[in-house]
Amino acid sequence: GDKAARAQDWDRAIALYRAAIRAADPQKDPDKANEARYQLAICHYQSDNYYEAAVAAEHIARHYPKHAKAALAVEIALAAWSNAYTNYTQGGVRPDLERLLALARYVLEAFPKTEQEYAARMTLGRAAAMEGRFAEAAGAFEGVPPATPRFIEAQSMAGNARWRLGQQLRGDGKNAEADAEAKKAQALYETALKARKDDNATPTDVGLLGNVSDLAEILLATEQVPAALT
Repeated sequence: GDKAARAQDWDRAIALYRAAIRAADPQKDPDKANEARYQLAICHYQSDNYYEAAVAAEHIARHYPKHAKAALAVEIALAAWSNAYTNYTQGGVRPDLERLLALARYVLEAFPKTEQEYAARMTLGRAAAMEGRFAEAAGAFEGVPPATPRFIEAQSMAGNARWRLGQQLRGDGKNAEADAEAKKAQALYETALKARKDDNATPTDVGLLGNVSDLAEILLATEQVPAALT
């Protein structure tokens, strides 16, 4: 299986890893079975078989969270369910989204203070924002701590969620609450911008330019015109 995978002969690798799983005794030697299952998930993912990849990887994450490859399996499962939701429409996409969110919520509890937890937070935040639950989205994004690879993106997305929440509130006539959310959004964008600069982002970096544009929009909307112009 490993030899076939290195040659990117995914179909042969999948068949061989399936045989390895059947040959291993899950009760007596689960590590061998799960190693084969993990490699099977990778091969399915590489073949765009997202459902199969998700099922194989999630099995490890849920039933063997202490396995050496469990954390990596989490990332494959999250990515696979996300891709299934994005690319497949047969029978409707809502069930795929529900499975993705259920896995993300499980990961928050089973893998605390890990990169897997932060990946799950990003997943939950995006889904909440997509459905207009901006306060929930902001809370998810704001739970990603500094000094993690996802921090800058999380701060930017939290700023966007806070800004859109403020617009919702203003539409409901809750101007004071809207102003408070605008201030939070501005602070989040400023934090993200500082982090990007500290990370030596180039002046033409797409993330940096988007960050600056978002910040300028808030500054202009809240009548901080000189700062917006700058």
